[in-house]
Amino acid sequence: MKNLIFTLLIIGCALNTNATVKTSVVDGDWNSPSTWSPASVPFGEDTVIINSNVSTDELVDVLINTLIVNNGFTLQSSNTFGLHGNLFNYGTINTSTLAIGDGTYTENNGIIRGTFYAVGNETMRNNGIIESDSLVIGNPLFENYGSINNLSIATGDQFNNYSIISTFSFIGGSDLVNNGDIEVENLTFGSANVSGENGKFCISGCFINVANLSGTIDFCDATETFCDINVGTIAASVTFCAVSPCFDNLKIEENNSINKVDIYPNPAVNNVTISLPESNKLAKFSVAVYSLNGVLLINQHYQNVNAIHLDISKLSAGSYLCVINGTNFTEQKLIMIQ
Repeated sequence: MKNLIFTLLIIGCALNTNATVKTSVVDGDWNSPSTWSPASVPFGEDTVIINSNVSTDELVDVLINTLIVNNGFTLQSSNTFGLHGNLFNYGTINTSTLAIGDGTYTENNGIIRGTFYAVGNETMRNNGIIESDSLVIGNPLFENYGSINNLSIATGDQFNNYSIISTFSFIGGSDLVNNGDIEVENLTFGSANVSGENGKFCISGCFINVANLSGTIDFCDATETFCDINVGTIAASVTFCAVSPCFDNLKIEENNSINKVDIYPNPAVNNVTISLPESNKLAKFSVAVYSLNGVLLINQHYQNVNAIHLDISKLSAGSYLCVINGTNFTEQKLIMIQ
């Protein structure tokens, strides 16, 4: 993906002699010219690259072609950060409000945290971690291969989930394909189509459905409450609590295990070390590595260890999703192989 990005940048520069690449060269404020090379605040630039730790306390509303946050660096904002363009995040974005639109593609390979996150680009792919109080998806296609931990999610035209979502409220007003796990307290499906292969929904509160449910998906509702309403169409292939059981009381804070596990070096070449939580060092663990299109490539089981040395020498250069299942937690990390 990185090679593709920079190839596109080179082509873009060849076609547009006015193209500008602006790179952060020191830790500093977004609005300080000395943070950037060339030394001016980004605005109307074709490409902005974060190669340091950049922060701001002021509202930023910037129109650019592409913003790239590289691995190991942070974009921090205590205010609203508005981006009109494309985003490729390999590092960490911490914002009060992050709003992205007017572009064609957004890809998160790192961590995005904030109070409110709204994305409106044509396609959004999450290969990393998204944590926010509210996630509003207004784009035609959102694909999740990573981990999403939110209080509320409102979807756009099409939402494809291949991994794990933990949320208090999930409002699906569009088509949803779930080939992974969705753990939610309150789940609402509007007039849409919900399908998937071996996808699981764990629901601890209200379940309101007026959609068409199909595929080999399983719903497990832990409670029977006054707000459980089902007037949709359910295919015979849909099951209810037929697969592994769900938690009785799902809560975001209980399922949020971010930073319990560390993987290094990352990026890596032949081997990575996976450091496990000290409190779980005597338990059983499984480590699975998936390609970003959901293909299982490595599946290993361990016991009585607090560090795992994983051989990745047979994997090609690129990004992969690593899922670690241990006692009382599930962690997902992105591994980048050089």
